[in-house]
Amino acid sequence: MGSAPGGLIEGVADYVRLRAGLAPPHWKRGRGNRWDEGYDVTGYFLDWIEKRHAGFVRGVNAVLKDAKWDEGVFKLITGDTVDELWKKYRKEMDNKEEGNPVA
Repeated sequence: MGSAPGGLIEGVADYVRLRAGLAPPHWKRGRGNRWDEGYDVTGYFLDWIEKRHAGFVRGVNAVLKDAKWDEGVFKLITGDTVDELWKKYRKEMDNKEEGNPVA
């Protein structure tokens, strides 16, 4: 329907590159200030979600095939809002950088 934000569209493309083993060496997991910055930021975030909720990216694609974009798709598929997921992701990434175990 063409309503998905550009950051998500670019992030899905980079998620596919990442999963195919084609991530450029300058990509860095865990950076970014917003989940929808696009490119590698969103690609790594989607990869993180996918590892916890198998089929997430495919599910988003299926939902958006027939519906207008709504961030509620994250909660529909994972049980958490996108903001909750982003906070969990950032906390985990920050803890890894500091060498702390993830709580």
